[in-house]
Amino acid sequence: MRGVIICVALTIIASCNNHHARSGDITFDNPIEYNDFIVDQQNVIIEHMIELSNSYDNGKRDTIQDAFNCLVIACDSSKALIDNLTAYENDSTLKISASELFNFYSSIFHKEYKEMLDIFLKGELASDSEISRLNNIVTYVREKEEDLNLKLTASQHSFSQKYGFKFE
Repeated sequence: MRGVIICVALTIIASCNNHHARSGDITFDNPIEYNDFIVDQQNVIIEHMIELSNSYDNGKRDTIQDAFNCLVIACDSSKALIDNLTAYENDSTLKISASELFNFYSSIFHKEYKEMLDIFLKGELASDSEISRLNNIVTYVREKEEDLNLKLTASQHSFSQKYGFKFE
């Protein structure tokens, strides 16, 4: 009998918890917070991508390398937060779409972006085949990222409809 009372008490306490999802110590009490968290993590990466792009205009090797390193660190950090994200009220569709995009980011930053950076830093010493490879990487990344962004956006729209908020 005592065990039943303890189980009922724990069930009541757990049901009073308003947190619907979490990522580590971060909790989400409503679907908008959950969605915004994913968007915020994507924005962190985009800001660092812009900084890297701007650093190419500067042309200084150290500035470019620093911007690249910051991008990789930021991506790894955001990816870890998304990896630790739980499903929202047992709905993992949005988390899965976000994970696919963040895994892609991590992969390309550690591989293709690194290769692109190495070719770019060669400057005029880059061979025609390296320049061709650079263009192929840019095309691949653009197409794959667009597909994953569209999938994430579709998941966000479905998520917003399911939980009754407007997604723009």
